[in-house]
Amino acid sequence: MAESVKRVKLHEQVARSLCMQIITREREPLSLLPNEDELARMFEVSRTVIREAIRFMDAKGLVEVRPRIGTRICDPSNWILTDPLLMEWRLESYPSANLVGDLVELRVMIEPITAGMAAERADAEQIAEMFEALEDMKKPRLLTNNAKPTCAFTCRSSKPAATN
Repeated sequence: MAESVKRVKLHEQVARSLCMQIITREREPLSLLPNEDELARMFEVSRTVIREAIRFMDAKGLVEVRPRIGTRICDPSNWILTDPLLMEWRLESYPSANLVGDLVELRVMIEPITAGMAAERADAEQIAEMFEALEDMKKPRLLTNNAKPTCAFTCRSSKPAATN
């Protein structure tokens, strides 16, 4: 059976294009975006689509809309880095050392807590599987093959415990 194709809304396409320009620094932080009319001409879409795209980007912390001033690109420190689309676009544009560092820092904050919760709720078999996955993670391997044991550990530790 063929995979279904996800339709991307027009405003999301425009937002993605603008976001990629912002992420790659084609458009500098704190600078103003062109006005709605100019953006509509550039993308050959209606002003309504532009407004939706701007709202979409505003929700991700990429831009700030000010009446009579315009739409200003926010400093990257204001971006909502946990937004899945923004994360995808950043990785797509360039997986910078800063981004990778930010993701590692996020994992260090979240994973010990979730692993602890999973261990508290797990039965003996699930604990054994978690230890097995942990030992597998300790084995030396090529960097490109490093995700498999981590995924196995995460999947095993996130299984719901059997209810008695």
